[in-house]
Amino acid sequence: MFPLCLRYVGQREEAQEVLNDAFLKVFTSINQYQGIGSFEGWIRKIVVHKCLDYLRSVSRHRNTIKNPDTFFCPTTISSEAEEQHHYYYLSWLLNGLPEQHKNVFNLFVLDGYNHQEIGRKLNITVANSKYCLHQARKALQENLKTIQENERS
Repeated sequence: MFPLCLRYVGQREEAQEVLNDAFLKVFTSINQYQGIGSFEGWIRKIVVHKCLDYLRSVSRHRNTIKNPDTFFCPTTISSEAEEQHHYYYLSWLLNGLPEQHKNVFNLFVLDGYNHQEIGRKLNITVANSKYCLHQARKALQENLKTIQENERS
């Protein structure tokens, strides 16, 4: 569940704090799990809610990683390390998005929520959710295109 928190929150220490709060909620609410659906899914839902609660409570603008080169290794790396590298690189790109666009992208693409559910969770309209998703995808595509062009030159 930590990568899930990190994806939403962006900072390692804050993600750990949110995860701790989420598991405290899991343990204090364990009697509410009714055995419908997977236990992991139930926990995941609590973690996502805690991440969104945290983001709502934070009014300051978080810093993002400015240098993507910190994720690149010039030597050959194993497939597991390469997969980890791609995860961190995607996280870096997502953290560069405006917060609402990042949250909608995470909820829709990575966590499988629909626009109606996202609207309820983020207190936005369905149309706004769709717009944010479109803008997030567009920004990610533009950033990837720019990076590929820079790698060629």
